[in-house]
Amino acid sequence: MDTATTDTMRAVTPGSHGPAPLAVYDHAPVDGVDTVPLAWYDAESYELVRTLMVDGRAFPSTFEKWQTYATEAEALFSAKGFAPIRVRLDPNAFARWCRAHGQQPDAKARLTFGEWATRSRLSTRPHS
Repeated sequence: MDTATTDTMRAVTPGSHGPAPLAVYDHAPVDGVDTVPLAWYDAESYELVRTLMVDGRAFPSTFEKWQTYATEAEALFSAKGFAPIRVRLDPNAFARWCRAHGQQPDAKARLTFGEWATRSRLSTRPHS
């Protein structure tokens, strides 16, 4: 992974703006597209997400703040040439997935789940 990519990924790591939609990682493009999975939540389940995640206290305090942060991160990745893909994360289904895969519900698990969901979605689409 080149320095610009690593710097972009680090720009959205946990900190004062809340948790990143992903962490710094090396990955292979899917079908030649450099995708970035972004865990995406809805307003109705956001508080449950914050409660469920082991790093939930680092999340922005409101859904609206998280949404602003997440859309800014999405735009940053797009501007750097990545193809961000929103991966809807249902908190109950994600908790079951974590248990089944021996994962804690944290940033690493969200990334792993997001990569799996992205690859599944892209590998089932028709090729032109």
